[in-house]
Amino acid sequence: MQIRSSNSAVASQPFKHNPMIIACDQYWGELYRAPLDQIKGMAYGVREDYESGYRGMKYNWCTSPDSRNVHGWTVVA
Repeated sequence: MQIRSSNSAVASQPFKHNPMIIACDQYWGELYRAPLDQIKGMAYGVREDYESGYRGMKYNWCTSPDSRNVHGWTVVA
C-alpha cells in the first residue's frame, strides 16, 4: 500500500516569501515600503536572504540608481 501526500508537488518546490520591505535613509528613517517582489535596486544576496526568511536589517550595497538614496533595508515586523 502506498500513501502519498496531496501536497507532494508543492513540497518539492522552494518556498518564496514576499515580506513587506522598508527602505531606510542614513538615519534609519523610512523612505518607502513595498513588497519584496516590487523592490528595485536591491542586491541579489540581500534579496535572497529576505526570500529565505531573514528578518533583520541589511545595509544597501547595491549601486543601482534605483536605490541610491537607500542606506539600508529592513522588514515590517
